[in-house]
Amino acid sequence: MKRPVLIWTIVAVITVIGFIYFMMNLSYEKKDVDYREAMTAQKKTIANVKDKIWKVLKQKAGLLDKQENAFKAVFVDLMSERYEGEDQDQSPMFKWIKEQNPDFKMEMYMDMAAAIEANQEEFMEAQNRLIDIGREHAKLLRAPVSGHFLKDKDTVEVVVVVSSHTKKVMETGIDDDVDLFGSNKKEK
Repeated sequence: MKRPVLIWTIVAVITVIGFIYFMMNLSYEKKDVDYREAMTAQKKTIANVKDKIWKVLKQKAGLLDKQENAFKAVFVDLMSERYEGEDQDQSPMFKWIKEQNPDFKMEMYMDMAAAIEANQEEFMEAQNRLIDIGREHAKLLRAPVSGHFLKDKDTVEVVVVVSSHTKKVMETGIDDDVDLFGSNKKEK
């Protein structure tokens, strides 16, 4: 009588262990798929944010150009026609000082600067989110238990969008270009 109970106990234990193994494998496979899909979606988000940045800044720059050209046209016309036919004896300089001249507003430039900063911050946050997802996925693939179940899976490469200047700095470990406006020439 003891033998059938022992056999059934062994079969039950093996079945439970097999079921647990199957469920763990299924769980880790699902996590792998979730991270891969999250990375794909985040890459699309980054592309969308970058496209929005480009469009917003391009359109704002176009408005700035139009405002600047309109101001130049008005100012040049005002200045060129202002003293036509004036008497040579009168000093136009003193008359000019008393007059109100058109004022070039800087608000659009300040708005452009704020837009650049805000959009770059949004882009950086989107990239940081992708980096975090990639880090979590890499941890999943390298952890002892989950790594066993996912040993045939490759790590997804996370590409961070950076400027050529930043890329060179990261490759060389040197960042000595502190002249932001290019007014100082580098020594040879």
